[in-house]
Parts: sequence; structure tokens; C-alpha cells
Amino acid sequence: MAGSFGRMLALGLAGALLAVPARSAEIKVFRDSGTQVQIVTVVGELALSDGEAFAAATARVRNGAVLFDSPGGSVIAGLQIGQLIRLRHYATFSSDAWLCASACAIAWLAGVPRMMQPDSHIGFHAAFNSDTHTESGAANALVGAYFNRLGLGFEAVAFALSLIHI
Repeated sequence: MAGSFGRMLALGLAGALLAVPARSAEIKVFRDSGTQVQIVTVVGELALSDGEAFAAATARVRNGAVLFDSPGGSVIAGLQIGQLIRLRHYATFSSDAWLCASACAIAWLAGVPRMMQPDSHIGFHAAFNSDTHTESGAANALVGAYFNRLGLGFEAVAFALSLIHI
């Protein structure tokens, strides 16, 4: 099952769905001295390579919480990070002072549980090709399949792909 989703992601990459940001996000792991929870921070714009960077940085994290501060970036990286978050049962969190939009919001949705503060800024929109400024049907299909794997219904997919921001 995980292999077929990986193949879908590879097909998405082959189609060059989105331009790759010039810089990668900063991904760090901290151990909370008061608990057994390891805190993972993802700060900055997601580059295509950040899915692999997240996997490497969190390879030994068993009880994790992921804190996001990112405007988004590569939808493929967001999907890959989200898939790992769900597989590993990490919690996700967004603070009042931080932004988690676009590909970041896609990854945040995978949290078990996902948390936000009353004034958190979590933004969703349809996936698009940043070179042509047009929606990408293929990328949006991958996002829809991912939402389905997370157990989210049609309403959640319609909301997230409709350029509505919360």
C-alpha cells in the first residue's frame, strides 16, 4: 500500500508539477528534557529535497511532535513529510505567531493529533505550477489521494483545494 503511494509521488515528480524553491527548510530535532517527546521544527520554505531531509532528521524519533513555521513550497515535500508524520504517529502543531500554509498545511493535517492555537495561521489552496501560475490537476489529484489516505472526506478536500484560507 505504501509503495503505491510512493509510486504516485514519483509520477508527480516526473511530471514536474511545481517549481522547486531555491532554499530548503530548516529541520531540527530537540529532546524535551521534561518528557520523552522529541520536538521537530520545520522552518522556512519547503524544497523538493525536504521530504528526504525530514526522513533523515527524524529517522530515530519515536515519540515526536512537529512544529511548523512555513509558507509552503513543494507540494511533493509536503506530501512526503505528511506521510511520514502519519506513519510515525507524530503530533503536529502551529503556534499563534507562526504561519503554516500551502504544502506546510498539507503536512500539518497528518498529525496524530494535530493542534493549533486560536490565532494560528493555517492556509490551504489548490496546488499550482509556480512557473505558469495555473492550477495543476495532477498535483491536486495527488493531494486528494493523500487526504483520502488520512481519512478526510470530500468536504475537506473541496475546502482545501478551493483557495479558502483559515
